[in-house]
Amino acid sequence: MKRLRAIFFTAAVSTFAVASFANAASAEYQDYVVVFGNPIKSGNAVCLLQSVIDQLLPFAAVVLALILIIKGFQFVAASASANPGKIKEVRDAIFKILIYGAIVLAAVTILKAAFKFAQELDPSLSFPATCK
Repeated sequence: MKRLRAIFFTAAVSTFAVASFANAASAEYQDYVVVFGNPIKSGNAVCLLQSVIDQLLPFAAVVLALILIIKGFQFVAASASANPGKIKEVRDAIFKILIYGAIVLAAVTILKAAFKFAQELDPSLSFPATCK
């Protein structure tokens, strides 16, 4: 408890110190204006989420395909060695990978359907035509 109080006190004192320094600095340099550009090109949260999905979906598909290929080779090797325990283990892993792929595909489909539904509720949403 003492440690938590010490952390809280240190954070409070440093916050007030930074705020007073910033106030003094802003009074001294009132003529200077700093403008930070928006690094995110999306205009709203819907477009941001859509662009994230569009960027991550091909990556997820490639990773899924590579893992399936690797597990396929492991399945062939386990079948050739006639090891029933290893065959079951690899078969279960392939089944899990296919389930994960179906979950990702369903999530993307649900999100896209939700975007369409949101656009029907509020036509001012810019999905997907002006998101780019």
